[in-house]
Amino acid sequence: MLTRAVLIPGQSAKSLIIQAVEGAGELKMLPGNKLPLEAIAALRQWIDTGAPWQQQEAKGETTLDDFWAFQPLRKPAGSASVDAFILQRLREAGLSPAPHADKAMLIRRATFDLVGLPPTPDEVHAFVNDRSPEAFRKVVDRLLASPHYGERWARHWLDVVR
Repeated sequence: MLTRAVLIPGQSAKSLIIQAVEGAGELKMLPGNKLPLEAIAALRQWIDTGAPWQQQEAKGETTLDDFWAFQPLRKPAGSASVDAFILQRLREAGLSPAPHADKAMLIRRATFDLVGLPPTPDEVHAFVNDRSPEAFRKVVDRLLASPHYGERWARHWLDVVR
């Protein structure tokens, strides 16, 4: 992990961020994403004037350790369930969760989400009439094994890479 200062207020020449955007240091911008010279000059000027941030006073060097994304993972206090966090936020906002979906709605949501298409009437009928505790797992496994699942997600990735 880098421990050098990313930004040193008042000293743009020593700030790692300037080296990165100029492509002069060990960190570099992604190819084709170079900042315009005017933007780099504005960034330099901002750092040289102390890098003020809204009403905050510049308080010395900023390192990668100051950013939440570079902190080590740790268990949160209380329940580690995502559902528990969502339920807590809903209650804080005075809301309650939506009621459970019936089986027809559940297969419709899962099918649209995973393959981008609605389920056929036969698929809905088979799922609604399947009383086994593994019914939904079988539906999800079938959808994940479908070539339509790969096609749906390949479209997203192809859009990203053009």
